[in-house]
Amino acid sequence: MDLIELGKFCSDLDNKNLDKIIKLKFLGFNLWKIYRNKIAGDLYAEFQVKQSRKYISSWNILSILNFKKNGLLCRVTSTLYTEIRDGKARSNRIQNIVNSYKKSSVNVSLLGVKEQSKISGCTPEICYDESVLNNYVKLLKYICLIICAVPAFFHFVQLKKFTTLTYKNVLAGMSKFTAEYLVFLLFYKFSNIKTVLFMFASYGHEGEIAALQTLSISVEEYQHGHLYSEHYGYNLQSILNPIKETLLIPEKFYVYGTHWKEVLLGIGLYSSEQIIVSGNPSFENVEKVILPFTEKTIILVCSHPNSGHLYRKFITNYLLKSHFSKDLRFIVKAHPRESQLEWIEYCATNDFVSLVDVDTYSLFQTVDLQLTGSSTTLFEANFFEVSNYILIHDMKITESSDFDASIGQVIDIDYIGKFEESEVSSDENKYFGRYQFAG
Repeated sequence: MDLIELGKFCSDLDNKNLDKIIKLKFLGFNLWKIYRNKIAGDLYAEFQVKQSRKYISSWNILSILNFKKNGLLCRVTSTLYTEIRDGKARSNRIQNIVNSYKKSSVNVSLLGVKEQSKISGCTPEICYDESVLNNYVKLLKYICLIICAVPAFFHFVQLKKFTTLTYKNVLAGMSKFTAEYLVFLLFYKFSNIKTVLFMFASYGHEGEIAALQTLSISVEEYQHGHLYSEHYGYNLQSILNPIKETLLIPEKFYVYGTHWKEVLLGIGLYSSEQIIVSGNPSFENVEKVILPFTEKTIILVCSHPNSGHLYRKFITNYLLKSHFSKDLRFIVKAHPRESQLEWIEYCATNDFVSLVDVDTYSLFQTVDLQLTGSSTTLFEANFFEVSNYILIHDMKITESSDFDASIGQVIDIDYIGKFEESEVSSDENKYFGRYQFAG
């Protein structure tokens, strides 16, 4: 099942079973999104990518009292997206958002990076390691298994009528939600945080959102990836009217450009006033990189989790069979959630493929072309006037109802034709504008 089919499947469940979905309430919130996430995870492998976590045994709860009045907490992920190296953030997305808020006298803290990390050019009030909270969630979940045993059974009775979820699945989902709710309720209760801004997809964090809503703390989300009408994390329009008040979604959504606002409006998840076009903060202060390659054409390959083998198969076939491969080099930027080991081994045996660990936006100022699939780098490349080739693979994002065919040339895994630059004439503000202060 590809991403488009997955989104349609979830939407069909919503349409046909609304009467049962309405009954899936617990602690005053509707938990259908949690069960929906589980169903999607079972049907599509990309959402099953496991990340190793290091749990820390101690957490100083008194430190949250350092939050100041009207503070903002930027919610980030403990992945390579926010990795700190030698005091410098891997992505300048955090740096630019934090600094813009601080210029407006808003006190900013980060949750999702290690407390001891110091980010060059970025001075948040406090940094919290997300894994500390995850440790408490993990411990409390065992107690919640007992608390949730009976209500989970009642949810299971409803869900078994139209899903294949087992009682064990339902109990696990409800107990995790409850544990997250209680831990984050305590975490935010003693702070003066007024707004939490998710700088990545908020779905999958329903327990935290429930705690924030209980405390009347504003929940906002900044666009992270490729939004499309069939996206399972957002295509909830069928259930909005009867359960929107108990649905665990942010109150405000910041998007990169006008195209993404139109997509969200079409879905119906937010009103026009709730969607704010704020540009892409990652485009600011981008440093150009000089690559040590002499080939005439440099192609940037931005791969995806669980699809790296398809890109490697394509590159191998192209270099073997295409007479256009002479004086051409593929440079690979692995996805932050993708294991780089396979790419390291592949590049070690191929003289015309190199793995790089450089900011994507810096690379766009150097490369000639990009090869990718469903990533937002498709649209970001256009901002830097880089032409795209779109490799069809298991996500089939080009079949989305709002996909713009002019964004790049679609090719399949057996393509051996010539890679050529094309004229890029995209409206800058349609997909990605210059960053405007979101607050």
